[in-house]
Amino acid sequence: MNVLQKSLIESELPAWLHKTKSSKDLTVDDVKMLMETDDLQLLGAVANDIRRAEVGEVVTFIPNLILNYTNICIVRCHFCAFYRDVGNMEGYASDANQAAERTAEAERVMGTRQVLIQGGVNPDFPLEYYENLFRTIKSKTTKIAIHGLSTCEIEFISRKERSSITEVLSRLREAGLDSLPGAGAEILVDSVRKKLGRNLSSSDGWMNVHEAAHKIGIRSSATMMYGHLETPAEAAEHFIKIRDLQKRTKGFMAFIPWHFEPGNTKLQKDASVTYAAGGLALLRHIAVARIVYSGLIRNIQSSWLTAGIGMAQLALQYGANDWGGTINDEEVIPATGKLVGGLGSRDIIIAVKQIGRAPAMRDNFYNIIERH
Repeated sequence: MNVLQKSLIESELPAWLHKTKSSKDLTVDDVKMLMETDDLQLLGAVANDIRRAEVGEVVTFIPNLILNYTNICIVRCHFCAFYRDVGNMEGYASDANQAAERTAEAERVMGTRQVLIQGGVNPDFPLEYYENLFRTIKSKTTKIAIHGLSTCEIEFISRKERSSITEVLSRLREAGLDSLPGAGAEILVDSVRKKLGRNLSSSDGWMNVHEAAHKIGIRSSATMMYGHLETPAEAAEHFIKIRDLQKRTKGFMAFIPWHFEPGNTKLQKDASVTYAAGGLALLRHIAVARIVYSGLIRNIQSSWLTAGIGMAQLALQYGANDWGGTINDEEVIPATGKLVGGLGSRDIIIAVKQIGRAPAMRDNFYNIIERH
C-alpha cells in the first residue's frame, strides 16, 4: 500500500476518492472533484501526510534575486500590469554589464545563489543578447545559478532566429543557463489562454519547450497561475498535463502555484476579475498539487510572494515543503499595486521555526547546502 492509498483510506474523504490507486492513476475528473470538495481540512490532512512521508519536516529556501531585464513586450497579456509597448516612455532594457554587476553585488552582500531572469518579449533582442547577458553574469559571479526565461520568450527567440527550440536552449545552456522557470504556464488550456491574451503561446508550446529542455538535460519548474477565468475542470486539466509530462521526462524539480493579482490589468479594467483569490484557494491548490504529484514532483512551493508570510506558513501544513526564494528586486507583482518586499534569509528561518519545521538553505537544484 503506497502513501496516497494509506492516507485516503485512513481519512474520511468521500468514497469516490478511496478508489484511487496512486497519483499516477488520477483522471481529470478525479482532480476536478478534489478541486470542488468542501472538506478542505481533510484534503490538507491527506496532502500533509503525503508530504511528511515523502520529504519529511525540512523546509527549503534559496537566497535569490529577480532580474526583470526589460518591460518592453509585444504579447500584451490581459493579466499583466508590468509590460510596456514598444516606444512607451516607461519602457526599459537592461545592459548586460549593469545586470551582471547588480547580480554580483547581491551575491557579495546577501549570499544570493540564484538569479531568476524574466522580462517581456522584446522584439529588439536577438539570441546573442541573452547569450551575452548570461555569460557576463557568470563571469562576474562564482555561485550564482541562472534560472531563466519564460517559454514565451524562448519561443519568440526561436522564431526570430529561425532555429529550433532545442538549438536555442542548447546555445543558452552553453552561455550559462542552468534551469528554466515555469513562467508562461498560467492555465494550460488554450480556451483560457485566449481569454487571458496569451495568443502567441499555446499550452502545447509551453509543454514542448519544457519537454525539449528536459530531453537535453535542462531541468525546470512547473507553475500555475490561478484565480482568474479558469474553472475547476480546467485547473484539473492543467494539473494532469504537468503530471503526464513529468511521467515521461522526470525533468520538473518543483511545482509553484500562485494567485492572479488583478490590479492595473486589462482583466480588472474590463471587470472580468475584480479581486484576487483568497487564502483558502492557495491551500486547496497546494494540497491538490501534493496529492496529484505524489511520487513524481518532490518539491511544492509555498507561494509566499503573493500570499504573504502567514499564508505561506499555513501552506506548509497543507503539503508544501519549499518556501521559495527571498525574491529580492521583483518588479512584476508591484506593478499591480500590491506591495511586496524581499525577505532576508533570517526572516524565512524564523517563519519556518515558528511552525515547528526545520529550515534549510538550498541551491538551485534543491540540494541542501546549510541547515538552520
